[in-house]
Amino acid sequence: MNNGEMKQTICFAEFELDTAHRRLMREGKQVVLNPRAFDLLVFLTENSGRVVTKDEILDGVWAGQFVEEANLTVQMSALRKALGEKKEAPQFLVTVPGKGYEFIADIRNGSNDIVIEKHKFSRLVVEEELEEVNGRKEIGGGANPRFRSFLFYGLPFAFLLFLGIGGFWAVNKNSHGVAADSATEKRPTIKKLTGSGKVGNAVLSPDGKFFAYAEYDKPNWETSIRLGQVDGGSDIVLRPADGVVYRVTEFSADGDWLYYTASEPRELSNATLYKMPVLGGVPQKLANGVSTYCILSPDEKRIAFVRSNKKERTSTLVVSGTDETNQRELASRPLEKAFFPGSLSWSPDGKLIALSAANSFSEIDDADQGYEVFTVSPDDGQITQLTSLEWSGINCIEWLKDGTALAVTARKKDPNDVNAPPRRSLWMIDYPDGNARKISVDLNTYAGSVSLTADAKSILVVQGQSESNVWVAPSETLLAARQITFGSAGRIDGWYGIDWTPDGQIVYIAWIGESATVWKMDADGGRSVQLTPIGFRDEMPSVTADGAFIVFQSNRSGKTEIWRMRTDGSDLQQITRGEGVNSNPSVTIDGNWILYMNESRGGSSVWRVAADGSGAMQIVNAESSSYPRVSPDGKYFACGYGANGKTMLAIFPIDGGEPIKLFDVPKTHNFTNAIRWKPDGKSIAYRDWANGIWEQSVEGGEPGRLAGLPEEKLMTYGWSRDGKYLAITRGKVSLDAVLITDFR
Repeated sequence: MNNGEMKQTICFAEFELDTAHRRLMREGKQVVLNPRAFDLLVFLTENSGRVVTKDEILDGVWAGQFVEEANLTVQMSALRKALGEKKEAPQFLVTVPGKGYEFIADIRNGSNDIVIEKHKFSRLVVEEELEEVNGRKEIGGGANPRFRSFLFYGLPFAFLLFLGIGGFWAVNKNSHGVAADSATEKRPTIKKLTGSGKVGNAVLSPDGKFFAYAEYDKPNWETSIRLGQVDGGSDIVLRPADGVVYRVTEFSADGDWLYYTASEPRELSNATLYKMPVLGGVPQKLANGVSTYCILSPDEKRIAFVRSNKKERTSTLVVSGTDETNQRELASRPLEKAFFPGSLSWSPDGKLIALSAANSFSEIDDADQGYEVFTVSPDDGQITQLTSLEWSGINCIEWLKDGTALAVTARKKDPNDVNAPPRRSLWMIDYPDGNARKISVDLNTYAGSVSLTADAKSILVVQGQSESNVWVAPSETLLAARQITFGSAGRIDGWYGIDWTPDGQIVYIAWIGESATVWKMDADGGRSVQLTPIGFRDEMPSVTADGAFIVFQSNRSGKTEIWRMRTDGSDLQQITRGEGVNSNPSVTIDGNWILYMNESRGGSSVWRVAADGSGAMQIVNAESSSYPRVSPDGKYFACGYGANGKTMLAIFPIDGGEPIKLFDVPKTHNFTNAIRWKPDGKSIAYRDWANGIWEQSVEGGEPGRLAGLPEEKLMTYGWSRDGKYLAITRGKVSLDAVLITDFR
């Protein structure tokens, strides 16, 4: 065929390619093709009978645009799928390694023999890339123009801890239904699919060729959705970061659609469900007011999600049609034994929904809770307990397509090791027996999502690794910060607490293996000394004003309590012994009292106890109060304060009572180990969830970001007693999608 011309109708095999009306027909029925794949087919048929290079295709189909080669691979895959092509036995498209592609089918001219000029493709290509995003028109959904692909959408997050380098292996079941930790002859293989370290959740296409995932592109909770190929190549932005939280739900059974939810930050219980064509097109809104962890039934006609009601203290499984019709509250439990929202999975036959929930709970410590897997009938709401494992947490569940087992990420409770870190492993639970066998045996954490191929030969999970180090900067020139600890990957210095002694030394927490220990060092990082032994989780240190004692939280008694020791590590004493979890101590200036946070099933509250452990009492009566910090003059303390469902920053007199000042906080505030007074007492600081530190003047006004800090999430921080220096912990949580195969 002349490269300068092409026929208006091109016929090959049972197909008719109508270039005038831009449609592909197969035996009288239209075959759905996205515009770019259509253009690719036109170009290949136009050049049939010869090998065309990738560069020729890119120049011909995407003329005048800069594009990643991965887009060509994606569109070629879509084209093969539309044609019913099998790569191992091609009828139409042949890949010539190292050269390009060749269209090999015999071409017949159609009845309309009108000649048109090459490459004059329809303006529909542009029009279909124009879509409305958040009330405004953008080309390509606002994606980076260097990608010349159609955009897809959805996804948010999960936070993971701990490094580990180790193998995966299947294990044999013992008589108690939990597998023994012995390796089988064949080890599973693990393949890292992403390298950004910013993956929230991820889902795998049914054929195992593609995966979609959320990535945190910007600091303020914003996520984008990306499409990747399991076999490699550059990923494609499907939905750009635009101030909302996305979570990819799943691919449709035929792989043609991608489902996702979108919500505002910190409003994950009020999300909207969408679906969109995987290879291009405008998304369709399906349902409002769902949880971001919403799931679809196998026939994609129903959705299920968990809704919590704090006022009535209930956790309810809700089922409805994807069009918001026939919404029913299927099953409810008390909030103390709530369903875990991210654990839902619909059975392949649509007859059951699997999810996890606390089956037993402790008023004393979350670690004493026992979690199980349950199944619920979507027809009558009947609840059946599947497992009897008494695990500490079960986060994600996914049925195998044959219905014989469920893949889960979970933390097994170890009665012989109360100090085990909160690391989650990958497990397989048999159905209907409920027996569990461990798939991963390493020091990594697995959570965020579990997704399997249709043949259950591959599992996609999110793997987490962490590291952090301490930096010190002059308070007046924070840009001059310099690093003073230099731990390797997996070493976590300063993440779980920093404070200063009056003579300018830094007290900080360092993780050694699976233990958190208290250390002390000079402000330049020299003369570091370990003060507490390994074997426990010692965290959140607070140094007395005279420098004589360090108060901290520890689980060395079997649950988290407040402890005190001298600054040389001697004279260790347990201070609190009350119910609930007692943590985050702050010592009064005279050293006579310790303020701390108590957490129980009723919520969190601020308490006070004498330095000798006597006189423990609650000093703030509120919906919730948390993370107290004593002011430099000893007259006040600041804390998180909840009332009428709203979280604020509060200032109280040192003896408690009613707040004397309340301040609004940004949606992305983070009080966890974060509330600090500046040494002059004129302002209070707290962390942002993802970017730096906020500073609130005690005189009022809007909070502002502390200038001069890196634009990243900071783990903790603290000013020296004289106010001249600021110590900060800069850390990194690497979250990446990995593919595990040969695990059964």
